[in-house]
Amino acid sequence: MLRGITAKGPTRPAGPVLTLLFWLIALLITINELVFATWNTAAGALLHFVMFWALIIISYFNFNYPESRLYLSLALVPLMRLISISLPLTGLPPVFWYLIVSIPLFFSALSAAKLCGLNSEDLGLTPGNLPVQLATALLGIPLGFIGYFALQQSVGLPFQIPGVWYAPVIIIVCTGFIEEFVFRGVIYKNALEIMSTEKSALLVSFVNAVTNIPNLSFFQVIYSFLLALLLTKIYHRQQSLIGVSFLHGIVNITIFLLCPLLFQAVK
Repeated sequence: MLRGITAKGPTRPAGPVLTLLFWLIALLITINELVFATWNTAAGALLHFVMFWALIIISYFNFNYPESRLYLSLALVPLMRLISISLPLTGLPPVFWYLIVSIPLFFSALSAAKLCGLNSEDLGLTPGNLPVQLATALLGIPLGFIGYFALQQSVGLPFQIPGVWYAPVIIIVCTGFIEEFVFRGVIYKNALEIMSTEKSALLVSFVNAVTNIPNLSFFQVIYSFLLALLLTKIYHRQQSLIGVSFLHGIVNITIFLLCPLLFQAVK
């Protein structure tokens, strides 16, 4: 059982049909990502566009029910892909891809959180037990080494970020805090309004993982799913985004900065 967040429990528990509907949405997001990554980029983008507006419209017509907030927050996932392909990233160092995509995504998630009536405590924007959180974040180093070797043996890393001084800061903020804010802070919190902690964790972790499909590595999707489950469990216990944001950021720093530097030096 997940424990930690002081939740009132589902305000309108999702029955089997509603639960199935949200898993259908997760499946459609997966199909959209597969189309985008393996068949036709334009078709995949169009499907994400349709999905985004469908979720917004469904949320509007269910405004008086708690599930409307989960529809609205899940719309951030197709929006994330639409932002990533609509901004001019060609020619920029990969580390700036994260920065440029994350800024509009963060403000979109912040707007969604406000529309959903979430406050700073709901979103995990509290200090919590800092020593415990920072100690937990160090798990990112061994988890990053596991991810590095696994991804290298799978299809190779999609890219390796140049070891410049500002890269770790961008990675911590963009792939750490902002991604955690979207998935653990906004989506997970709204899922808890209608689902149990276990069902919410599975749904959010699954959706989080399938956003890695464009990297064309089945193992990376599995690794991301397991990592997302762990992050969700830690977040639920610690009631703060600080620990999981640093943990997530350190995982990516280890994969894209630390390991390449270490093993290139050895060679």
